Amino acid sequence: MRLTDSDHNSLSASPDFSALAGPSTDHSNGHSNGFTKSSANGTGNGVLSKNRKAIARLSLPGTTLYDDMHVDREEYVRLVIQSLRDVGYIESAATLEAESGYVMEEAEVTDFRQCILDGLWSKAEAALIRLGVSEGDGLWEARFLISQQKYLELLEAKKITSALHVLRHELAPLDVDSEQLHTLSRRGHSDEVWNLEWSHDGLQLATASKDKTAIIWKLSYDMELLRTRWEARLILKDHPYPVGCLAWSKDDSVLLTSTENLIKMWNAKTGVCTKTLETHKETVTALAWLPDGTGFISGGLDRNIIHWDVEGNIHDKWVESSIRITDLAVSPDFSRLVSVGMQHLPIGNINEGITGREVQSGDAAAAGAAAARASENRMIIYDLTTKQVESSIRLEGELTSVKVSRDSRFALINHAPDEIHLWDLDAGQLSRKYTGQRQGRHVIRSCFGGYDGNFVVSGSEDSNVYIWHRDYGALLENLAGHGEGSVNSVAWNPTNHCMFASCSDDHTIRIWEASPELMFEKSLSLPQSSPTENGNGENGKGKTRQQWDTDGVEIGL
Repeated sequence: MRLTDSDHNSLSASPDFSALAGPSTDHSNGHSNGFTKSSANGTGNGVLSKNRKAIARLSLPGTTLYDDMHVDREEYVRLVIQSLRDVGYIESAATLEAESGYVMEEAEVTDFRQCILDGLWSKAEAALIRLGVSEGDGLWEARFLISQQKYLELLEAKKITSALHVLRHELAPLDVDSEQLHTLSRRGHSDEVWNLEWSHDGLQLATASKDKTAIIWKLSYDMELLRTRWEARLILKDHPYPVGCLAWSKDDSVLLTSTENLIKMWNAKTGVCTKTLETHKETVTALAWLPDGTGFISGGLDRNIIHWDVEGNIHDKWVESSIRITDLAVSPDFSRLVSVGMQHLPIGNINEGITGREVQSGDAAAAGAAAARASENRMIIYDLTTKQVESSIRLEGELTSVKVSRDSRFALINHAPDEIHLWDLDAGQLSRKYTGQRQGRHVIRSCFGGYDGNFVVSGSEDSNVYIWHRDYGALLENLAGHGEGSVNSVAWNPTNHCMFASCSDDHTIRIWEASPELMFEKSLSLPQSSPTENGNGENGKGKTRQQWDTDGVEIGL
C-alpha cells in the first residue's frame, strides 16, 4: 500500500473539521480528521445492528442493470454504495451491500479503518499486518501516516506533552526527512514574514513568507480562557520560491499568492492549489481583486499589467507600462488603478542590476542605489475603464507600496528613505508626508486604518510599528513588540476597526487591538502645535504600546 504525495500533504495542515458533512457524520470523540465516521446505529461494514433482522441476499438474472441497457449492474451498485457512504448513509449502504452481495471491502479493511477513526493506534498498526502489508508494499509510509495523524490529533486536543512524545519517539525513529519533521513541529513560519492580508469577513488572516509558504490563520474563541486565539488552519506549501503577494477574492473563497513570476490560485477552504499562472516573465509584485469580484489584476517587474477573470484566464493584457511595477492598487469606486515603480532611462544596460528576488526579499533599494542616477521613480495613475494614463508623476526615492483609501480619494505610498506620502488623487498633488519610521533598503508596506480610515499605519526597519493621524499628521503611537529585524507589512482588520496585524523578519505575526474608547480618543486627537510641512506633529510622539493590547497574541511560533 504505497501512499501518494497528495496523501502526505493532506495531513500536513491543521484539519478543517467544518468541511466534513453528512447526516450520519459523528464527531463526538474528536477523531474525524479526514474520515467519515459510522453512525451510532450501524457498524459501517455491511453487517446490520443487533436490533435489525439480517437482510437476505437477492439474486437477479443477468449482469446488466436493465435488459435493454449495457450498464453493468455490479459496477452501478458499487458506485451507489460508495456514494451512500461518502455522504454519511452508512446503514443504508450496508443494507444495499448485504442485499446485493457486492462486498465493498473485506472485514480486515473495515477493522483497520475503524481503528483509525476511533484513535486506536496500536490496533491500527496490528491491522496493517493482518492486511498483508509488508515492507516492500509501503509499511513504512503507512506507519508514518498513522503516527502523523496521532500527532496532529493530540495537538488538536491540546495534549502538547503527548504530541511531543509521538514526534520524538515514534516519528523521528522512522528516519523521516528532516524537512517533514520540521513542518510537523512548527505551527507557523520558519523564516521572515513579508506580507499579510485579512479576509473580507475579518475572521481569517493570510501571511506570506520567505520560507516558501503562505498560511491561513483562523480566529476562534476559547470559551475556557474567555479570549480569542489564532490557529494555523491551512499551510499552503506548493511554492517553488518565497511568497511575496497575497489577495483574497471578494467572497473569500479564493486566495491568490505570488512566488517569483508565478501566480497561484488556492481554494481557501480546502487548501488545494487550483491553478498556476505563468504569464509574467519577471517577479509578480502586486495582486489586486477588482471591487466587484469579477476578476483580478496583477503587476510585475516585467512592466506588465494583466486583467484576469475569476477562473484565472487572461481577460485583457494592458499596454506595457513604462515602469517596473513594484506595487499597484485599484480604487474601491472602480475608477482608477494606481501603480508605483522604477523607470529605467536608456543609459546602458542597467536592468541587469536588479533582480526580482531582491525586490521581494527587501533588498531592492540597496540594489537600485547604484543605478539611481540612471533611473527615476514614478507613480502612474490609470483610468481603469479606458486603461489610459491620467497622470505620471516623478517621485524621489524608492517606492515600495501603494494603498488607496476607502473613499477612493487618497493614495498612500511608502517612500524610501524614511517617508510615507499621502497623495490627493482628485487634485493630483501631495497632501501630506509622515515621518518617524525607518525605511532604507527593505520593502515596507503601510495601510489606512480606524473607523473612517483616519489612521496611517506602517512597519519600520527599527522593529516598531508607527501610527499617525491621517489628517493632522500627528504621530500617535510607536509600538514595540516584535523581535529583531524589520516589521515588513501591516494590515487593518476590515470588520473590527480596533484591530490590525503586523508581520516581521522575526518570523512572527502580531495582532494588535485597542479599546473602542481609545480608538475614538485617538481619532479626535489634535496636534499640540500646527503640523509642520512634513506632517510630523508632536502630539503623541514617543508613546509606546501600553495602550495597545496584544494580549500575548503572537502567532507564528
